[in-house]
Amino acid sequence: MTEDVSLSRLPPRHRLAMTLVELLVVIAIVAVLVAVLLPAVQAVREAGRRLQCQHHLRQIALAMHAYHDTHRRFPYGVNAGWGHSWSAHLLPYVEQAALAEQIPWTERGWWRGTDPYSRSLQQLVRTRIPLFRCPSQGDPLTADLNQMTQRYVTNYLACAGSDATHDNLGPHGMDQSNGMFRAALFNRQPQPPTRISEVIDGTTHTVMLGEATFVVNEAAGCWICDRFYLYHPNADSGDGMDFSEALGSTYYPSNLRTGSEQRRELAFSSYHPGGVQVAHADGSTHFFQDSSDLAVWHALGSMRQHDMPTE
Repeated sequence: MTEDVSLSRLPPRHRLAMTLVELLVVIAIVAVLVAVLLPAVQAVREAGRRLQCQHHLRQIALAMHAYHDTHRRFPYGVNAGWGHSWSAHLLPYVEQAALAEQIPWTERGWWRGTDPYSRSLQQLVRTRIPLFRCPSQGDPLTADLNQMTQRYVTNYLACAGSDATHDNLGPHGMDQSNGMFRAALFNRQPQPPTRISEVIDGTTHTVMLGEATFVVNEAAGCWICDRFYLYHPNADSGDGMDFSEALGSTYYPSNLRTGSEQRRELAFSSYHPGGVQVAHADGSTHFFQDSSDLAVWHALGSMRQHDMPTE
């Protein structure tokens, strides 16, 4: 005989659906967790990018020394009147020997020409070599400037010294500066590039390379902070000009945010908060704080007797 069970004695049903209030509470908790964790995730990612950027600087510095071992001198800073810079000279030492063979070292081309030499120059400016780019730069990968399209953006400048106040020729220019890399007039008899024995201040106390942000946006602070590599049309025109595409100066503070565009154009800068990464002449790397003494920054840029800049 089946026993009747009263409905009132049945166990209550479990409610499976969430109320609107409960859903809003969960969303709020998730939002708080994201707000707390996202900066930490971004910081970790930036630390990784900064480490990779440091590795790039070290690899370039080692390539500089490999070049010196072969040629008994470092490469030229910028070949004014010819258009190439230190990065083009380093290609065989950064596993880009095939690309180096395509450079018309002894024949002149024109960046808008259609002859084979000109085509080689156009290919150079568009060649993407990640080693010459800091991953924190982000977009753009390329830019159209100086009548050349899709030029690959770089973030590393060789140090012209601590007394270069502009990026052209002449007094206080980058052909007469006191750093390891200067502009050499290739349409005349060029001055020889630097030997390591000429770094009188010591290789651990002299900046060889540093970071520079690519900015061609007036609203972002500098319309003329263009950083390119391998070939430079402005350096190829006449005696050459606009050497800050390849060279930087420690005359101005790092990450300079005020003053004329010309000052920010010459200053070393980075997307890493608080300073810039540099490679010293001994191949070591260092993060230089923006808050550091400017006199120290000046001294690091000079390769002899800690020369101080003069007005």
